[in-house]
Amino acid sequence: MPRPRRRRRVRGRPCRMWFKPRGVPLSEIEEINLTTDELEAMRLKHMENLSQEEAAEKMDVSRSTFARTLKRAHRKVTEFLMKGQALQIEDPEYAYQPRRFTCEECGYRWDAKHGTGRPRECPECGSQGINLTKNSRSSNKNVGGD
Repeated sequence: MPRPRRRRRVRGRPCRMWFKPRGVPLSEIEEINLTTDELEAMRLKHMENLSQEEAAEKMDVSRSTFARTLKRAHRKVTEFLMKGQALQIEDPEYAYQPRRFTCEECGYRWDAKHGTGRPRECPECGSQGINLTKNSRSSNKNVGGD
């Protein structure tokens, strides 16, 4: 029996979940499903210009798993483009990396889960002067995170 699949770290969701050729009804074409982790692998490799090792670390997978995921993604996107198929981005439950916020007033840091909106005030002091911090890997306290 294979071991359980490890949760991948995915930074964000795409703005569109379907892509298809213009003028062709969806009911008339085949669909290809691209998973969110496959899309994230392409984003890290091609938009962030990370090495496979760096990208694998960001996704919290081995380098070989990252390479297989990227290869699957390339095959699917190529097939989508060459055959004029519809591309659906599947969005299963992944470990979306939380967003890190820092309070300008008291310096308090906390994580907020994706999809919860921007916090209005610091949970520690109530100040509205909060900033999104670049590195959201760890936290002092976890507010609304996984």
